[in-house]
Amino acid sequence: GGGHGLRGIADRARLLGGTADAGPRDGTWHLDVRLPLKDERVERQQ
Repeated sequence: GGGHGLRGIADRARLLGGTADAGPRDGTWHLDVRLPLKDERVERQQ
């Protein structure tokens, strides 16, 4: 509990509109976190 560990990472990623996936792959442990990036150049032009 307390927002630590893999569950906390996944929760934070979702709050930011992203995803997090963790687990064994090809004999090693992987953590993939994908977060959307805000492009301020596009926002300034609109």
